[in-house]
Amino acid sequence: MSEKIVVNMSTIAPLESLALEKIAQKHQVTYLEAPVSGSVGAAKAGALLILAAGNEEVIAQLKPVLAHLGSQIFYLGKIGQGAGAKLSINSLLAQMGVAYSEALLLAKHLGVDAESFLQIIGQSGMNSPLFQAKKGMWLQDNYPAAFSLKLMAKDIRLAKNEAGEAMKLPFLFQAEELYSQAAKSGLGALDMAAVYHYLEKGEH
Repeated sequence: MSEKIVVNMSTIAPLESLALEKIAQKHQVTYLEAPVSGSVGAAKAGALLILAAGNEEVIAQLKPVLAHLGSQIFYLGKIGQGAGAKLSINSLLAQMGVAYSEALLLAKHLGVDAESFLQIIGQSGMNSPLFQAKKGMWLQDNYPAAFSLKLMAKDIRLAKNEAGEAMKLPFLFQAEELYSQAAKSGLGALDMAAVYHYLEKGEH
């Protein structure tokens, strides 16, 4: 193990992470991945999920440090696996945001009271931590950024690029286009939940 350790906690493409590992090796530096899943609130509470990859022994030694940020550390194997898991989970996050938004818009179009409909979701099998975090934003049409729409657009673009032409993932591809357009429309600094506002405006 090198005395120098780099822990990359950003959301990047797996191939980019592998390239960084090679650079680190040339400088006798141990390179690890530890991207995180969770919002600003989870970070402040030390409750992020840490998706670790690289030298397992070194990661184990760093657990006391990483524990300040995350309540759970998942070891995923070699470099590239942490980055891949992060892009995959964020692709799901993006699609869930769109699905909730479309369901709420449909309910309102059909004359259903928005607050009542959100309460129904909250008591149903479709409830989730994401829904609980975003429902107030949708109801008030106010989107203070916990995870900005522009960052979501960036992450889901990376996920789409990794999928490439070989994989047919229509929901992912459509979600990527939607978040990209929403960011370009001026909503990028708002929370990712503002994709609802973009859909409601009907400018896409």
